[in-house]
Amino acid sequence: MGSGIKSPGVIIGAMFVANVGGMTAMVSFPTLVSMFQSAWELNNAQAGWVSGVYFAGYMITVPVLTGLTDRLDPKKIIIASMIGGIISAAAFAHLATGFWSATLWRFVQGVSFAGIYMPLMKALSDTLPESSRSRGAAFISASYATGVSFSYFSTGQLEGIFGWQTAFLMLGLGPLLGVGLTILFLPSNPMSPQREGTFSLDYRAVFSNKRALAYMIAYGVHNGEASIMRAWVVAYFVFAQAGAGALIVNWSPATIATVVTMVGVPLIVVMSELVPKVGRRRLICLSMTASGTLGIVLALSLWGPYWLTFAVVFIYAAALSADSGIINGGIISRSDPAIRGQSMAMHAVFGSGAAFLLPVLFGFVLDIAGGEQSRAAWTWAFGATAVFIAIGPIALITLDREDKG
Repeated sequence: MGSGIKSPGVIIGAMFVANVGGMTAMVSFPTLVSMFQSAWELNNAQAGWVSGVYFAGYMITVPVLTGLTDRLDPKKIIIASMIGGIISAAAFAHLATGFWSATLWRFVQGVSFAGIYMPLMKALSDTLPESSRSRGAAFISASYATGVSFSYFSTGQLEGIFGWQTAFLMLGLGPLLGVGLTILFLPSNPMSPQREGTFSLDYRAVFSNKRALAYMIAYGVHNGEASIMRAWVVAYFVFAQAGAGALIVNWSPATIATVVTMVGVPLIVVMSELVPKVGRRRLICLSMTASGTLGIVLALSLWGPYWLTFAVVFIYAAALSADSGIINGGIISRSDPAIRGQSMAMHAVFGSGAAFLLPVLFGFVLDIAGGEQSRAAWTWAFGATAVFIAIGPIALITLDREDKG
């Protein structure tokens, strides 16, 4: 491992922070979505589109960038993509003036992140000893939730002080930190099982592995639901607080989004440690069933007191986040090491495709059911989400019949 000085724990910790840095702009638009809807006259479907198009850029690019890690040093891909994150944050700040320009630069931000998250996880799976790989996957998965939370927090705080354009420009400092940490702590040229040969976009061997396919589908379900939460939680609490009167906790919607996103981070690591005792498939099915049910409860809580809504969202966020690490650990353990980069690339495509589409569909359901000012519309939207979530457990039960770690 490079110079032989860095322990697995040091590498994992540094890459945890690097990935958080690479994500500072991820939910910058959703954090301020109500402001942008007013300023740019966006309807809910358009707002969902701009929020979700980030993942369209990610989805289109990640098969190439992550697939290349079977042949190239992931470190170079990660550094170049971090630099792309710096540039795209600055471009959105100065060039986004409405729906179409915001769509363009959110798309480019997603392209940049495509070369960070999964290539980083692949680099660690190649670099770390076998005993540390599952823990590494869990911590990098936890860094994703942490990065989302930090993006909410930093966007909300910086916008309040400097205005949104300067705030978005300053978000580019996160990927800059990521560049430095990657250079210093990620070992160069970690060896894949088959580094020789030419890069291929033939994914037939990946899809023939049904057990790995189950985790790709589960990842799509998880990311679709999580993307809905990221895109709409601020708007949800803007509505919830508007009719609440006196608030039990006087937090802004952006602050609530920051805190609830962090709630599930410890559970991501805990769930990874429970896999040998309970079983990976069983844990994921339980988590998805709980989150689908709690999403409906969250919507129904709008008919009750605000303190109930405030309490339920924390429980819901924990259930939603809990399975991300063990899903990612599943694709690592089920995939063929010789094509693990390609397998993880397709894993990311499933996740980003759902993350792109689901916020748009959620916004569409909101619009046709009465709009974001309707409690019934929120209930219909979360109910539709619960139906989608059922796909995950069905795929795992039918395709991954051996419930082993």
